[in-house]
Amino acid sequence: MSLGDLYFLVGGFLKFLFYSGLEWLQSSKYHQYTIMDLHNPETLSVLISKHVVDVNGHTSSRFDFTVDESDLGAGGTGTERSSLVATLEDGTKLHLFVKFPARKFAERVFLTMFKVYQNEVTFYDKMDCLPVGVSQLFPKSYCSKLISRNTGKFIIILEDISFRQGSNGNSCEFYSIKSGDFLKSDCKSVLSELARLHASCWGNPPAHVWHHDPVTGNVMGEAPPRCPVILKEGGKKVQERYCAVVSFPADVITAYNQSVNYYPAIRRFWSRETLTCCHGDSHVGNYCFFSRSSSGSRGVGMFDLQCMAAEHGMRDVSYHLVTSYAADRLAEDEEELIKHYITELKAHYASSHNDGLLDLSYSKAYFLYRCYGVTALHAFFASAGFAEMVIDSAAVVTVQRIVTTCHRLNILGAINDMIEQAKV
Repeated sequence: MSLGDLYFLVGGFLKFLFYSGLEWLQSSKYHQYTIMDLHNPETLSVLISKHVVDVNGHTSSRFDFTVDESDLGAGGTGTERSSLVATLEDGTKLHLFVKFPARKFAERVFLTMFKVYQNEVTFYDKMDCLPVGVSQLFPKSYCSKLISRNTGKFIIILEDISFRQGSNGNSCEFYSIKSGDFLKSDCKSVLSELARLHASCWGNPPAHVWHHDPVTGNVMGEAPPRCPVILKEGGKKVQERYCAVVSFPADVITAYNQSVNYYPAIRRFWSRETLTCCHGDSHVGNYCFFSRSSSGSRGVGMFDLQCMAAEHGMRDVSYHLVTSYAADRLAEDEEELIKHYITELKAHYASSHNDGLLDLSYSKAYFLYRCYGVTALHAFFASAGFAEMVIDSAAVVTVQRIVTTCHRLNILGAINDMIEQAKV
């Protein structure tokens, strides 16, 4: 462990404890709202700026307390969540989805230090800055409040997207990341909406999402984009924990270690590409699917926006396919899926930009697809290994899917190419 890593981890932890003590002394100013607070109509009225006369809990299809936790998204949330029905003065009922900091102390410290909570709160708070037509991809935000950036206290109150109805009146559906039956048609629907998001900000990502500062080398100008010690320990722990049930190809482990050791060079390579607004954690568990049209496509909604970032659009595409699509089927379908994304990206760009020109060839897109495959390794090795934030049943399926695809794509070769190109 380098002195920089040690300073960041120990310093971040001590800072969290120090400010926790200060905020305890000023508890009224730094009060962390709870679900019990929100059952008070007066409190909820103040937070969402609407006159609420009654509040009830309900079971959301997105967050069903009766199902196995591993069926929720990636099998780990990083937050506490709840669902409410608020009745307004005129009788209107609002279905709300609420997010709070994680209950687990270590998980909360981890996500606070890396400004994960802050990133999502800021995105929802500034969602009106997005181009027209893009904000509909996300749940409507009624309240997005960062109570303390130092201790990760926040509250987000959103539209419960599971009650948003499609054109035929049916509510939406969800996939678990463990699912092996993610339909090609639904995958194309996700890629179409990612293309819409990416085209809207192509070459001009919003300033309020994670970004790489070319001077400091940090995201948001403050927090490190990657902490080597966490990635290294995460890689070791994932292999130790799942070696009996997951087959780890040697070249993928070498590629992972290379990506950690040479991360600054890889980051420089990524930052030279055309950047846009990316979801950042675009696995299938973070999407909902509305009614299917006659052509087979479906409307798609996006949520869990903690990792919104300024990256090349292929970062989202690679992460989505590598983490979510069955490895054997992906080998057969990836060319079709990537070409579908390129077509949609160019069409959306042409409809919203006067120049109408966007240059992304299949060969370039495929190279970046391979290059960004390592982001899936980083995300799941760190979250399932170091932070232990992913349920075992989901981690086993997803990690095996990722390493199998990374082996086939020769991620090691892509990493070495990025390192060489970053020298130029």
